[in-house]
Amino acid sequence: MLLFLIFCYLFTMGAAAGSYAIATLWRLRAQELRTTPVTKLDKSAQSEYNRLIKDQKLVVKSVRTDHSRCLYCGHRLAWYDLIPIISWLTLHGKCRYCKKSIGSTEVIAEIGLGVLFVLSYAVLKNIVWWPSVVLWLMLLVILTILFFYDLKWQLLPTSVLWLGIALSVAMAGVNIYNQHSQGTLTSSIIYGYLMAWTILAGLYLLLSKISHEKWVGSGDAYVATIMALVLGDWRLAFVSLFLANFLGCVVVFGMAVIKKKNVRRMRVAFAPMLIASLIMVYLLQWVILQKISWLMFDV
Repeated sequence: MLLFLIFCYLFTMGAAAGSYAIATLWRLRAQELRTTPVTKLDKSAQSEYNRLIKDQKLVVKSVRTDHSRCLYCGHRLAWYDLIPIISWLTLHGKCRYCKKSIGSTEVIAEIGLGVLFVLSYAVLKNIVWWPSVVLWLMLLVILTILFFYDLKWQLLPTSVLWLGIALSVAMAGVNIYNQHSQGTLTSSIIYGYLMAWTILAGLYLLLSKISHEKWVGSGDAYVATIMALVLGDWRLAFVSLFLANFLGCVVVFGMAVIKKKNVRRMRVAFAPMLIASLIMVYLLQWVILQKISWLMFDV
């Protein structure tokens, strides 16, 4: 019974965090549009500028203090309009005031982050030191913002990337401190972090520089840095690298078939693939490492 209540609490907190993540996403987008010269915006961005800034003034003071508003009519939302999942369901995914569709991003983020909070606790509670679990849950919120921001606009906000790196550095620090306090800290653990960074961030940084950000953007290298600091193991880094590229291939070829476009001319946001692979590998890392050990032993 107690475990069920803990799961319910974590799901509720995760759903609330998902709601906050998407609200922050739109405020960051509005702030970005505000600071970009209108002449440099394409037609889609200009339409967003008129809707979010010129007409509705979504962000008036700051990303942190502004109130939530409808993205279409600009009406300030009441507390009962912002209840995660429930408000979306009762309003049938529409604004209470202008009746326009809210979209599914909000409810997907709320359910997804709620489920991830529960899964993370269930998997990590007896394996990882509790400060690492707390930092991981905080990082999931940052990853959610980055995931949907890149998915929507193929851009990654620098401020959020740096916050993600700061949290991942803290996770690495907590892990190293815990290993040191238990007397299990060895040079191989530090070596694992360095190799993970080389395999992930080093590779994407090199590809970004060589291609002048045509193959991968510099933001992907930042996300890869977060991955390396969280995973801290070269074997997990290889698995996550393979998984991210596999997911990318599936998405690209799937979209090519559906939209009947040339694969070479398609541009697909890659950060969501990196983030998805990080979450899967981190939560399954002990199973993955065990399987790798068995394979190496068999060989």
